[in-house]
Amino acid sequence: MNTKIIKAKQGLFLLKQNPPQESNWRSDNLYKFIYALDGQLDYQTPRHQLKLNQHQFMLINPHDEHKQWQIEKRKFLIELHSDSLNQAASSLGVASYDIHFSSSVQQNQLLSRWALFLTDYLSIEELDEQESLLFLEHSFSQLILLLLKQTVGTHQIDIPISVYKHEDQRIYLLLDALKQDYRHPWTLDEMAKVAQQDKFQLSHAFTSRIGISPYAWLQQYRLVRSQQLLRYSQETILSIAYLAGFSSLSVYNRLFKRTYGFTPSAFRKWIRR
Repeated sequence: MNTKIIKAKQGLFLLKQNPPQESNWRSDNLYKFIYALDGQLDYQTPRHQLKLNQHQFMLINPHDEHKQWQIEKRKFLIELHSDSLNQAASSLGVASYDIHFSSSVQQNQLLSRWALFLTDYLSIEELDEQESLLFLEHSFSQLILLLLKQTVGTHQIDIPISVYKHEDQRIYLLLDALKQDYRHPWTLDEMAKVAQQDKFQLSHAFTSRIGISPYAWLQQYRLVRSQQLLRYSQETILSIAYLAGFSSLSVYNRLFKRTYGFTPSAFRKWIRR
């Protein structure tokens, strides 16, 4: 088994070939960025059974329990100290509280490029310990900025889509339309019409590019939009659910808890405290 581990001030980089299945649950005070480099990854949390395909990633929040089931080929893992990430978020004015990232499968071109470059550079270049640490510290800072900007979490008020504008115009047009009218009860046929594709082609292309289905992305976006109302408005949770486009309060509560591990009302109390 080939393993590369580099520890730095802000966290740890791990690249391991064909790691064994983990039988025990784990949890600690670190953020974990787990990326599927070249094979499928299977992870379990108390709320999810997550399957990552190539170039997809997941984030594990501090103290969240998780277990690794199966990993094909290589395991790419970055551990970040919670203080480093949350201090950066506070300094940038992104959030002044401990961030909770979505515990769902995500995919992002910028994060993929970052992960592939980091892996190639550390695998190919013959660096001494000091050079590796210096390179990794700068890389961790880049990762933190990308996570704060590009991923779904309690800190977000929007989901950026500009990266798709030049890479997949049809997907970009659909994402933009969904954002502009996220309260609308979209059907797959309507989405396909905007993207100018057959609905089955759209579903496959969207999932391959974004990591989740068009409807799942729309629900995720609605969740993000609701977070601003939870922070600053005096609206009831029921009103916020409908204002964000959800069909019912139960659907909203269930998705919010599945994503973050707590309900919208618990988030509102925590954020205001």
